[in-house]
Amino acid sequence: MNKINLLITLSETFAPSGYEEKVKNIVVNEFKNLYSFSKQEDGIDSVIFSKITS
Repeated sequence: MNKINLLITLSETFAPSGYEEKVKNIVVNEFKNLYSFSKQEDGIDSVIFSKITS
């Protein structure tokens, strides 16, 4: 997905406070093929991507 379409998708996705699962899934999908990032999930269902440095 290009950057403009990603921004449109994120801004139009219904996700009131406490129900951000749809937005989380969009972000995780965008990052899953970027091997230069590692993914972590914390105890409150947040997703954290960190750039892998060599």
